[in-house]
Amino acid sequence: MLEFKEHRKDELLEFRSLMDNLYLEIIDSGDPDRIKIKNIEQIQRKLIEINKVMSESRIKNLLGNLKIEFDVSQMILKTAGAIGAGTLFNFPVGVSAALGFASSFINVKSELGLKPKSIPEELKDYAYLYYASKDLV
Repeated sequence: MLEFKEHRKDELLEFRSLMDNLYLEIIDSGDPDRIKIKNIEQIQRKLIEINKVMSESRIKNLLGNLKIEFDVSQMILKTAGAIGAGTLFNFPVGVSAALGFASSFINVKSELGLKPKSIPEELKDYAYLYYASKDLV
């Protein structure tokens, strides 16, 4: 547990700052019981949001970040090159042409990794709670 606390020191300091601000909001309010309930509900909502963001489906993230681009300008050059290479290696001309044609203008890219690398900035104050529930439970 002490290793966890030391490893997550920055997140702990952010969470302590958040808690201090929530405490000040409670004692400065005219209705401390209501503000306390509101703040507890807010913390619960933020934890649900963090868990949702950090455990999104790998397929959903992958499909959401794929880009398919078409570049017709390279089509003729790469098709001819593939036919030439296919001829050198005794590949059927039709297969070489088809492979060169397809590879010439279709690009598939993935913009981001499959899972989020870190907690989104707007949820950083709650990161310590997320990691505590994930790593210590």
